[in-house]
Amino acid sequence: MARVLVVPGVSVETRFDVPPPLPSRSGILGAVGVVDRAPPPGELTGITTSTELFERFGPASRYSFPELLDAIANGVSEVFVSAVDPRSGAPAELTLRDDENQPVALLRARAVGPWGNDLGARVVRTMAEDGVTVRRLSLEIALRGTPVERFDSLVFDATQERDFFATINRESTLVVAIDPDLMTDLPATDADVVAFTDSAAQPARGRLAAGNDTLVNVTAAQPGGRGNRASLRVAAGHASRSFPGAADAPSIRVSAREAGDAGTAISFGITGDAAAVTVQVQDGAGNVRTYGGAGQVLDSVAALVAALSADPAVRVVRLGDVLPAATAGRQPLLRTVSVTFAEEGAATTELADLESATAIAAALDALPQLVAALAPGADGTRLPDVGAPNARFLDGGRDAGPARACAGQDNPAATVLELRPAPGADAAAARFRVLAGTTAGTVRISVGRLDAGVYAEQESFDNLTMDPDDPRYLPAVLAAGSNVLRAADTFLRRGASHLPTGSLAPQRFTGGAMPSLAAWQNATDALAGVPDVDLVMAGLQGWRDPALDHAAVQTALGAHAAQQAELARPRIALGGVNPATQRDTSAILSQAAIVAGRRFVLVAPGGAEGAVAGLLGRLDVFQSPTFKTLGSLSAALVPYTDSDLNRLVGPDGNVCVVTSRRGRGTIVVKGIAADGFQISVLRTADRCVREVSKIADRFIGQLNNSEQRGALRQMIVDTFTQMERDGALVRSMDGKDPAFLVEVYGSQTDFAAGILRVDIAVRPVRAIDYVYATIRVRN
Repeated sequence: MARVLVVPGVSVETRFDVPPPLPSRSGILGAVGVVDRAPPPGELTGITTSTELFERFGPASRYSFPELLDAIANGVSEVFVSAVDPRSGAPAELTLRDDENQPVALLRARAVGPWGNDLGARVVRTMAEDGVTVRRLSLEIALRGTPVERFDSLVFDATQERDFFATINRESTLVVAIDPDLMTDLPATDADVVAFTDSAAQPARGRLAAGNDTLVNVTAAQPGGRGNRASLRVAAGHASRSFPGAADAPSIRVSAREAGDAGTAISFGITGDAAAVTVQVQDGAGNVRTYGGAGQVLDSVAALVAALSADPAVRVVRLGDVLPAATAGRQPLLRTVSVTFAEEGAATTELADLESATAIAAALDALPQLVAALAPGADGTRLPDVGAPNARFLDGGRDAGPARACAGQDNPAATVLELRPAPGADAAAARFRVLAGTTAGTVRISVGRLDAGVYAEQESFDNLTMDPDDPRYLPAVLAAGSNVLRAADTFLRRGASHLPTGSLAPQRFTGGAMPSLAAWQNATDALAGVPDVDLVMAGLQGWRDPALDHAAVQTALGAHAAQQAELARPRIALGGVNPATQRDTSAILSQAAIVAGRRFVLVAPGGAEGAVAGLLGRLDVFQSPTFKTLGSLSAALVPYTDSDLNRLVGPDGNVCVVTSRRGRGTIVVKGIAADGFQISVLRTADRCVREVSKIADRFIGQLNNSEQRGALRQMIVDTFTQMERDGALVRSMDGKDPAFLVEVYGSQTDFAAGILRVDIAVRPVRAIDYVYATIRVRN
């Protein structure tokens, strides 16, 4: 009710017209597919550049969803990526093994799906001058046989800049590297406030044992973490025996030609005197061979060595110049072992055919890198066990300074993470806690200090994981955001070697699999949350996973487009033909029959749908893509013949074919939907629907009177008039019928029910697909 003036004056009432809406946007793509880093299900964010794509969804999205790059490169206005939940899929993997055939590193594709099965990895070793020691490694990652990435000067040392795991996880866009045992295990949580442990450098230690008995203790000569890269390996030696001359003078040493305990079945006997000797060799099969006598005089050590140089069972090494003394019968050769000491990346030393623990301790202690001694109470005549029990790295070496080792939740006996102070931080005052993260399967690290015995938090990092492909990867988050802490992802050393073996050709990744059909359906349904989307597509990685019904994914995409059209959010679905059958026109036509519909565009060849979506996004809605040039296309073209094109583009196919045309480049042959309707006509009609919906929404709740009805009609007329000026709507060919008609009306019953009816007729422009010319030749 208007105010009544009591005191003379002026009362003014202001009424605002309903403001017209901004024009609808077009060329907005909703993309369903597998990405490197999937956001939470249902979370959709628009991107406009490839840089945004890689930052938000990870660098491997280039390979798991290449159609996205094609769409962006060809000019799509904006892309909303609905990432398929990867948990029901699997990434391709490759396990690298060392010389002992033990797993040392697991390489995993950064995104799930069969695309990763095209990856290969080749390890190249750089050897030292001794031809045995591996100085450093190079890792080459190939895609479909073509090298894509190479990482040089790699070592297995978490304290080094070129650590294998840290370098791959930091620099590779294709794969991550994780420890095959620790995997992505999180550090154990602990509510207690802890500090760094600051201690002096500690040397690495090891031992050689026989059963449960320690025979030799070994310590790195220099303290520090470097000692953890040293290893000892005990292998079977050549059974041997020394035969002295008179008065125990050095003479000869006899060894089995083959290493192993079988050599102890060989026996060696000597008869004669200081002037000449005769020797007998009995091999493991019981055969006896005699050297010396009347026809072969062995009157010197040199003659004896020469005489037995061709014996198949033993070899004789000269130790002195005195002939060996006679023996009481044939004496069996004694068991020995060989001990190999290796400093990873530095040197390898083999101590061959040692006869006792005492001899082993003396030989190891003579090396400048080690301090070795017989264990207290050990029997110096015994030999350590051969193989796995005595094939191991030294451990426990530690550099001086503050650090904190964190055990794993699943591996409580192992260190999965080492925390260290950041450069310039006050390590003595720093305190921290490892707590359960807000999200399941994560941890939170709280950093602070103690003030009067009370913990005061200064930094907090939540939802941290140990997955190198996760944006919340703990070491990376601390490196980027903490002023106090740094973290090193650790790994376990196995056996006595840890460097992967070299390979002549790339080793193939295996096991990549697509997420389930339900995951694809959920990702498709999520696009309903973005009303501005007018184009939709799915990236199916070349239809390579037989477990996924790819046709069902495309059918669901078409159904989604039709459903949204009924809600005044019309959109067009694009899908590619099966790449495995894209050269068979009959197979393409069969697929076209399955997805036939006005709101589905079937593109050939498979994989070109992203480029076509980008082209449509770049064009005005009323412009036809027919004979328009594509700027970028990752899919390989198929050389369809004219006969093939007649079948595919014709009324029995209605396939949107991309091909190469001399003088035009890579073009769309005909821009048609799967029912033969021109895409541009459908997009123009969709634009009309969106504009009317946006205008009508402004009038909901307004009074149903002639003034508002007139305003509604006028806004629609203004919008369609502009579309006619733009060339989207046209008059009839004879010019008698207008480009559009608008009528706003309602019955009295409609008035009582709050209903207003709007009837609209529009004539979208059509593209010239064919030109028929008649040429008359005059005399």
